[in-house]
Amino acid sequence: MGGSGLGLAICAAIIELHGGRIWVRNRVAVRGAVFCFTVPREPEPPMPSDGD
Repeated sequence: MGGSGLGLAICAAIIELHGGRIWVRNRVAVRGAVFCFTVPREPEPPMPSDGD
């Protein structure tokens, strides 16, 4: 059964919004792929914007 293909894009957006990163680690001997991610324990302070 196939999906809509949105799952990974949604996960990546959420992880990146929390200051993390996501990457794929291909495994030749295993069918499919392994996705890894990191999310910092504490959020980065907001960047100052120009004109504030």
